[in-house]
Amino acid sequence: AHDPRWDYESLVHEMILRPLDIVNDVFVRVPESGDVNDSLAHRLTSLGVNPKLLRDSSGDFFGDVGNGMKSLQQMGMDPRAFNDASLRAALLPAVNTNWTARGLATIYAALALDGKLPGKERLLSEHYCRQLQKEVASAQGPGWWPYGFRRFGVATSVSNPRLVKRAFGFPGLYNDMGYCDPAEGLSVAVLVNQLDTEALATKQILEVVARTLGVAKHSNDGIGVT
Repeated sequence: AHDPRWDYESLVHEMILRPLDIVNDVFVRVPESGDVNDSLAHRLTSLGVNPKLLRDSSGDFFGDVGNGMKSLQQMGMDPRAFNDASLRAALLPAVNTNWTARGLATIYAALALDGKLPGKERLLSEHYCRQLQKEVASAQGPGWWPYGFRRFGVATSVSNPRLVKRAFGFPGLYNDMGYCDPAEGLSVAVLVNQLDTEALATKQILEVVARTLGVAKHSNDGIGVT
């Protein structure tokens, strides 16, 4: 029988957010106005599309977007629909979780550090995380990896620019990026609310992260339209 205590929202909270002590940075859903968590609304930012991507403003989104927007065509909807309160309030796994960059990076940090952050509860076993990291680094073929992550090329080290596919995570539409590099003990999340196929802001942020922290640089794989 279905146990109402273990809906998707409860599972995420108990198995991921609570062990990592993530309190105000990840919300599986944002209740609509009138619910107890209505105070979250003022923290939300709206998704937008860079005006230069729209060839005209006829009101037909897919007719307006320029070339190179196949991802949006495949998505089958205007991504700005996620600004709708009813959609944000729904429980849609892998679709409408609301994050801050800090919250997303914290989850990836646990994967980079063998399943446990200093001073926090263990999220995953060390054996599982080591096996995950090993399989990602040794996989052959394209960047997509069977368990839902994407493998990313990163520099071998600060002093060696040769790319190796040891980092893993997931890119959002053109601009967003969340990933970890276990060899560096690094996790990074960049969230941008204006869709832009060039993704200049995200690329610049990743450059600053690598330079400031003295870590291997992300290759920009999965960001923007190439």
